[in-house]
Order: sequence, then structure tokens, then C-alpha cells
Amino acid sequence: MRKFRKFNLLRRNINCVRVKVRPRLEKEAKHQITQHRVGLSSNVDELRAISSSTNVRRICANDISVEEFRRCFEKPRIPAIISEPYRKQANSLTQSSPDFVRLTRFLKLFKDEYFECGEDSDGYSIEIKLKDFLIYTRRFKDRFPLYIFDSSVPHWKGTQRKRIIVKTLFRPPMFFKQDYMSCLGKNQRPPWKWLLIGPKNSGTALHVDPLGTSAWNRLLFGEKIWLLFPPETPAELLKLNETAGYCEEASDWLPIMYPRTQCNSWPQEYKPLLAFQHPGDVMFVPSGWWHLVLNIKTSVAVTQNFVSEENFPFAWEKTVKEKPDLAVMWSKALLKHGPACLTTCLSGSHFSSS
Repeated sequence: MRKFRKFNLLRRNINCVRVKVRPRLEKEAKHQITQHRVGLSSNVDELRAISSSTNVRRICANDISVEEFRRCFEKPRIPAIISEPYRKQANSLTQSSPDFVRLTRFLKLFKDEYFECGEDSDGYSIEIKLKDFLIYTRRFKDRFPLYIFDSSVPHWKGTQRKRIIVKTLFRPPMFFKQDYMSCLGKNQRPPWKWLLIGPKNSGTALHVDPLGTSAWNRLLFGEKIWLLFPPETPAELLKLNETAGYCEEASDWLPIMYPRTQCNSWPQEYKPLLAFQHPGDVMFVPSGWWHLVLNIKTSVAVTQNFVSEENFPFAWEKTVKEKPDLAVMWSKALLKHGPACLTTCLSGSHFSSS
């Protein structure tokens, strides 16, 4: 009886969070949710069958140097999946793999901590305890599931043991250690690192990463599907424009919009790239690329936005245009701490003398 009461209390707490973050969930009938999940699973199976011919290029971390990667992928802005050398099986990590060990330790250490899983209608962050959210991923089958998307964990200031495990969990792959925005103070820089935990059918809607930044995303557990559109793709072409029963979330966009991209009327130069990401894989998303991500299994990932030498001109231009105050601070920080190769670029900017 005590366990039953405890679970009922937990369910009420989770329902309270669901209503705040996803108010439309109250209006969803069970048969609608079931029908949507079945249809989405069928779509994913179809995409899996054709992924070999349209997939993002996959490379092994041991088969390419940092210089080669920058020349072949970063500079021409070509997406890629980097497979870790220790991942021996196609869709899983072994229990002795470094990522699996780190993730297990993290979940144990942080099970009683609160993580951001969305915002309410007033824009205030809504948090949920990690151990409660993990129960949610197993017990609740929502059409638009909650999704932990937390930017505070990477900068954890608690106990030393937790700080160490967080630092190792968010270590950048060797290809992405260069980051020209790192010269900004943590309080000056916009959020750039996130912990992502979501159940099946959760994900992120179609978007472009802010301020011309590139991104890497390391999957620690689960499986994701990615759709990526070239930077030149017109935003108007990617609008859903459906009835009120739909929204532009990943689980709605994928089964509706993707078939349109395969029609003859869809411009060939804007055809999307498709990729399935498995545990241990690191997805590289170049600056400017539109991308949508759907968790097709309960997934845990870490991700970071960055600015390297290759995408600096684009990131600088976007920052000057969209966030001039940030550009002033970044210019001063780069002239003081940045590499000499940027001095010429910044010396002509009116921000450098501000």
C-alpha cells in the first residue's frame, strides 16, 4: 500500500510538470496517441530501410586526423558521423566502454538533482528530478514527450566528485577542441553546452543553431534519427502549414514533411540528408545547416556549440548582426586572448575600438 501511494504521488507530480510544459497533452485521447505512435514507428522503419543510400557520411575517429577532418568536413561544411573506435557492435556500447561507464556513474550521482525539461506559458523554466524523469520515460507514452534539455549541468559547481564526472562526460572530441568563443567568460557567453535526455518520440524541431555556430552531439545511450537540410534551403520551403491538429515538433514534422521532400516537385538542391545515430557516435552539424532530431529510443546525449577557425567568419558576421553587444565583448576578448590569425579580421571592425 505504501508503494502504491508513493507511485500515485509521483504520478501526480509528473502530471503537474506535463501540464505546465505540454498543456495540449490534456486534450489528447489515448487512441490518438496510439495511432500517432504506430504511424511514426512505421515511418522510422521505412527510413531505416533507405538510410544506406542517403546517409550522412560515417568515419572512424582513428582513420582521420584533425587536420584532414577540418579540410574535408569543417571547411566545406559537410555533416559527418564520427564513430568511436571502441564501439564494436552496431547499435550498442559495451558495459566496459568509457561512455557507458561515465553515464552509469552520472545517473547514480545525479538521480536526486533537478533538470530543466521545458518552460511554462510565461517562459519560466520547469524542472523535474532525474529519477522521476527516468520513471516517466518508462511509464508514460505521450504524443509529445517531455525532454530534458539542460544547459546548467555542464557547469556544475557542486561536489568535486560530481564536477569530475560532468567534466569527463562533456569532454569535446579531439576534432572540436578549438573554440574561439571560449575566450568569453561563462557569464558573457550564451548557453553552449547541454545535457539531453528524452524518451522515445521526443526530440527537437527543425532549426538552425544560433549565431553561425557549428555543433557536435555525442550519443551515450539510445538511438536518434537526424534530418539535415543545406544552409541554402529557404525557410518558407520547410514550413509545415498544416491544420490546427499538428505542430512543428519532430514527431509531427517527420511523417508529414519528409515524404514531400522525396517528391519530384521538391528542388533537388534542397534534398535532406538522413542519418541514424547509435551509442558512441558523434554527429557533426556544420554552421548554417537545418536539422531535426527524433529519439527513436530513450536516449541520453551531450552536445556543444562551438566556433572554430573554419566557421569563424560566418559566426562573427551573424553575431555582429544579431547580438551587437555580444560582438563587442567577443571582439575585446579575442584581441586580448585570441589567436593572431584573427587580429587582421577584427582590426577592421568598429567593435574592436569600442
